[in-house]
Amino acid sequence: MIRSRNAIPRWWLAPVALALVLAACGEDSSSADTATGQDNDGIGGNTDGDILSSADSATDASQATTNLGRPCATTTDCPGSLKCIETNAATGDGICTQACTTTSDCPTGGYCHIVGKQMACTPAGLCDPCVNDSDCGTNTPLCVPGKDGKSFCSLACAFGDKSCQPGYSCEQYGSAIDDFACRPDYGACAGGGEACAPCQAQTDCKAGTQCTTSPDTGERACFQSCSKDGDCASGFACSPKGVCSRLVPDADPKKPSTYVQTCAKANRGYCDPCSADWQCASSRCRTSQGQTFCAEPTPCVKANETKECAPGTFCVPSATSDMICAPPLSWKCQGYKACLGNPCATSEVCVDGLCKSK
Repeated sequence: MIRSRNAIPRWWLAPVALALVLAACGEDSSSADTATGQDNDGIGGNTDGDILSSADSATDASQATTNLGRPCATTTDCPGSLKCIETNAATGDGICTQACTTTSDCPTGGYCHIVGKQMACTPAGLCDPCVNDSDCGTNTPLCVPGKDGKSFCSLACAFGDKSCQPGYSCEQYGSAIDDFACRPDYGACAGGGEACAPCQAQTDCKAGTQCTTSPDTGERACFQSCSKDGDCASGFACSPKGVCSRLVPDADPKKPSTYVQTCAKANRGYCDPCSADWQCASSRCRTSQGQTFCAEPTPCVKANETKECAPGTFCVPSATSDMICAPPLSWKCQGYKACLGNPCATSEVCVDGLCKSK
């Protein structure tokens, strides 16, 4: 049962991490068209019931466009033929939406996304295609270029602030001081259906994989199904749920490792933000000077020494007391990644840690 009419749906603010558990809006005795309940264990494809009827379509296109994604408690809160679905059973968050098969089924400005195991229209979100900022709405207001040359909706971020959703990293896409946005770690918003490729629906994934949202990280991808560890790629193991996952050791060696359903690989480089050692190619995620990032493979030795460290970095103690190379406090990793460690183009100059035109 949705518990508050004023609850703002969390994923509505960041649609790439659409709710991990999708239950129906609480049944309203006065409304016969309240959505029905549905199982969402994140994998396997069993569905106890449809949350929406695909036969329902908006009779008033203007209302549907204006109110898509509007917070709701029951369907009576949704104008026209939009339905109220609960997007988070734990918090009771709900939105007004409608069923869809493709984006063309949605009101203007809406996109057809997988929500649990169902397809529903949502406001524009991370990685939805765009031509300019006006295509992206208020939740992800920037239309930025992808590494594959295709533009997509995103939001501004500051390198290292961990504001991007799982599966995305804060990267510089232009030369201005605030040209940092969340971009997909995969390298593109659309994949080829292979394991760990981005997806919107099961039809986007090849046999042996399931398009689902990770209950551990919020990543939406084609997760590899498995029956044994040998079915998984190197660095991954088959979890009790039958999904290739990363086996992460507990900080306490006496405790068992934890299965984390993720596509993330242990390949983050020096100065890339991190939250665990396994994410770093160096296996050293360290905190220093108010930032947490992947350190170099081995500790430096002498405080403030520069010979052991890359240009523009200095040997300082980390929060765990071992020594690491870190950029100056005024530059942090944002400045280092912008142009200290990655030289600017010949037509640019490095100013305050950022590449700018000469």
